[in-house]
Amino acid sequence: MDFPCTWRSYFKQQAHHLGIALESNGKDASGGYAYSDMVDIWKSADATKSDLIGQWWATETTYVSLLGTESELIRLTLPTATESCVEARVTHDRCDENATPLEKYGVKEGACDEKPIALRNVVVGNLQTSIEQNKNPKAAMSPAYDLVDNFELTELQIYQLLQGRQKRGTDVNNSFDFRYSTCKWLADNWDFVARLVPQSHPRTFTEDPLLTAPITVTALVISALALVVTSTTAFLISGVPQCQSISTRRLAFRKTSQIEFVYLLLLGQLFI
Repeated sequence: MDFPCTWRSYFKQQAHHLGIALESNGKDASGGYAYSDMVDIWKSADATKSDLIGQWWATETTYVSLLGTESELIRLTLPTATESCVEARVTHDRCDENATPLEKYGVKEGACDEKPIALRNVVVGNLQTSIEQNKNPKAAMSPAYDLVDNFELTELQIYQLLQGRQKRGTDVNNSFDFRYSTCKWLADNWDFVARLVPQSHPRTFTEDPLLTAPITVTALVISALALVVTSTTAFLISGVPQCQSISTRRLAFRKTSQIEFVYLLLLGQLFI
């Protein structure tokens, strides 16, 4: 069972030159299968306990779901990949139905195992540039880039994430199981996450007396002023200060039907 022709695969070259009597009978030009069809074939082979040889990769849900079962995928070892072998790989378009035998099968020197692939973090380049060229003091900047740069997961840790998603199995189509599994893994491995935080970030802490700090003094002054204004306003609209001089000027205060609402506003201002 081979990958679809739009994916990278050297199955034909490997089988042809290493004398492996296998052929993929998919519907596309290279004999490969669509990803969804390949998943169904693996599941069918597991259900019927049938033998199946195909191409796959380890850090994937189907592979993880078969770990520890009778249908666990076993890796077949081919000749070790070398630099010269990798350079002799078939590079022609696998979807070309008119490809010549040489374009399909390549040369014997390119028939070897897959080369090791290291897992890496992918970060946009301008993030590092903006951090390095930023004119702000280092202590005032976020250590987010250092955190991302230090972040690294092993294949075994990725297996744990995929196994958590597989075990939950209640919302696979909407990918919420992945989110749940990731959050749970982070909570269970918080010591690992804490080690990723840069320890030498140049933060400077200073202690200022609370009552003499400028912001505290400013807040106290504003609070006192608000208290005086609120109290004065409440006293004036209460109807108490109706002196004769004001009455003679026809400026006497009157209670309206909305006086309770005004009191409510003043009470809220007082709390603020």
